[in-house]
Amino acid sequence: ASAPRAPTDLPLRTLATACGPARAGAALAAGRRPAAECSKSLCGGGSSGSGWPQRCARRRFVAAAVTEMADADGVENVAATGGEGSASSGRLRWAMNSAQWQPADEHQGVEFRFLLGLIREKDDREQVLKFVRFVDKKRALISRLLVRQASAVVLGLSSFSDLEIARTKGKKPFLKAPRPGPDRADLANFNFSVSHEGDWVILASEPLCVCGADVAAPQEVRPGAGAARDVFRDLEDQLTPSEWAFVKAEERRGPSQVAAASSEAGGGEPRLSGGAVEPEEDPAYGAFQRHWCCKEAFVKARGDGLEFPFNRIEFSLLPAAEHDAAVRASGGRPPLGFAARVDGVDIGPRWRFFQHRLGGQHWAAVARGPTGEVVDAQGEFKRTLVRPTDAFEPLDWRRELDFEEPPFTVVPVAFLVPPDAVEAHAQAAGLPHTAPAAPPAEG
Repeated sequence: ASAPRAPTDLPLRTLATACGPARAGAALAAGRRPAAECSKSLCGGGSSGSGWPQRCARRRFVAAAVTEMADADGVENVAATGGEGSASSGRLRWAMNSAQWQPADEHQGVEFRFLLGLIREKDDREQVLKFVRFVDKKRALISRLLVRQASAVVLGLSSFSDLEIARTKGKKPFLKAPRPGPDRADLANFNFSVSHEGDWVILASEPLCVCGADVAAPQEVRPGAGAARDVFRDLEDQLTPSEWAFVKAEERRGPSQVAAASSEAGGGEPRLSGGAVEPEEDPAYGAFQRHWCCKEAFVKARGDGLEFPFNRIEFSLLPAAEHDAAVRASGGRPPLGFAARVDGVDIGPRWRFFQHRLGGQHWAAVARGPTGEVVDAQGEFKRTLVRPTDAFEPLDWRRELDFEEPPFTVVPVAFLVPPDAVEAHAQAAGLPHTAPAAPPAEG
């Protein structure tokens, strides 16, 4: 792997994530690079002997880990974006390729045990270890670290020690405490959704809309996978007749036609969440994946999971080639929503759905919806949603729904460690830990 880069070589947005939006916001808005002003304004931690606060070294380890990841398969790279998405706004899109993290000695190893220990809630730690296969233990741990790091970044915290993550009866995780303060009405309903399947573990969060996210893997990497046609037969009643017609239309085009149409429509390779159409992709199963992850994202946003019959909601998706062309035309961002109906009734005034390609033929979907449709038997999650959708002016709610959808940013495991635990994690993972380079002298 390449040597870690000094903090001055990293984008300001990257250091802003480590230092927290409240401390870095002014410098970030002004577009300034850290340099000597960092120890004065970016983190407020004062200068260490080397001229940098010690925790600034955190991003050097992240940069090194990203360098080792080689190819992000078309997902935005944390080294290029800083990985924070839009931390100050609470709208995050993070994805980690769990297949690329191979800790020594698996779940018995020092690094895995260290990261597991960052989770405060005993039940959550025990749930991780209940999985039989290591690959499932790994995904479960990553998903729990994602929600805690997202909460810490949005709140500007340097550790997970004060975070309380709870779950609804339907197992939807949420930030119970601390919540954004009364001065952050723009974060009043901060919530998130996580999903893992195949290679990817993803998190999406929203500041005011209720959020749901799901990732769907290609058939060949699903455990116990049979032929796609067997899946279609077993799940025939989960898609509507119109949706199955879309699947068959994509199948008739064939892999080569879909790839060629996608290339001709936009030219060149798609970037970021747009991904690339891979020649071996099965268009029929890809179309099925896309519908399935949209339905999952919808019910995960609501919180009722599989209790909501999937055939009640119907989506009108763009063909894969048109989707990819729209992503390219927008510089890597997914197109604005698509039609959805529940029991034949358009839900467009209340909901928005977005789709993303991830690497390795995985698709992801993100749903944004109203607080009034949350299903929460115990009521604890609902109590965290202190700005009900009904209180919004229609134009303001429409603005939230239609806010530009960010692409997913790929993050390494080192990114999921809070600043106060960076040095200890570096030791547990066997990463190099040298003193950060001094910034340039003030001119």
